[in-house]
Amino acid sequence: MALPNNISATMESRAMDVLIEYIPKIALSIFALIIGIWLIKQISKVFNRLLFKSQIDETLYPFFSSIVNIGLKLFLFITVAGFLGIQTTSFFAVLASAFFAIGLALQGSLSNLAAGVMIFLFKPFKIGDIVNLSDNTGRVEEILIFNTILMDDSKKIIFIPNSIILNCIVKNNSGRGQYVHKLRIPLKHIYPFTTVKPLMQSSIDSINELNVEKPVDIIIQMMEPKIYWIEISYICEWNLKDSIADSIYNSIQDKLLENSIEIGNPK
Repeated sequence: MALPNNISATMESRAMDVLIEYIPKIALSIFALIIGIWLIKQISKVFNRLLFKSQIDETLYPFFSSIVNIGLKLFLFITVAGFLGIQTTSFFAVLASAFFAIGLALQGSLSNLAAGVMIFLFKPFKIGDIVNLSDNTGRVEEILIFNTILMDDSKKIIFIPNSIILNCIVKNNSGRGQYVHKLRIPLKHIYPFTTVKPLMQSSIDSINELNVEKPVDIIIQMMEPKIYWIEISYICEWNLKDSIADSIYNSIQDKLLENSIEIGNPK
């Protein structure tokens, strides 16, 4: 059923009015969005350079950079909304409601954010420290708003939520530039631990050229059906841990072979 000519003409006229009114606003908003994103990237680069030249602890670089970046993008979003004719008062009301709903849905993320701020303020560790966080040991690579990144002995990257760090025991092994390293060696059950332990101890004590203290302990770490694992804990500098581990293993292997005791590969 066709509409009367006068109604059709009225609708076409209103559609043209809407297009004439909003096309320039949409075009201006798109232009502002493109320019704004480019400006944010440039401002972030300049801000990061200023942070690098300042005396601020490098641990805080990612935190401040993220805050500035998010703040600028939020300002750009509000500005573009204004170009489209959206009332900022109603927009802020909707934004507040959205933040409230998002806050309820992301309570865990917000707790990570709050924990990140606490870590930045109290600084229990910094980038480069060797720490034990929630049973994960490694070098601190980066401290972000929501999580902290570690790299362990095997070069694996570990992401730990900041809220977990705030509620766990933090062991910072970099206070004296040293680290407690653990070397695990497998042996067959036919070789009694009471016989093997003194031989291991004497072989490690003979490594005089290495800057390594006496082992913290030599214990049975785990029992398996055919073998058992001996764990040797010793103190050394982080950058020397691999070379010292090789020297200790080779010394133990030579000593045990002299006594007709074979060992497996360490881990």
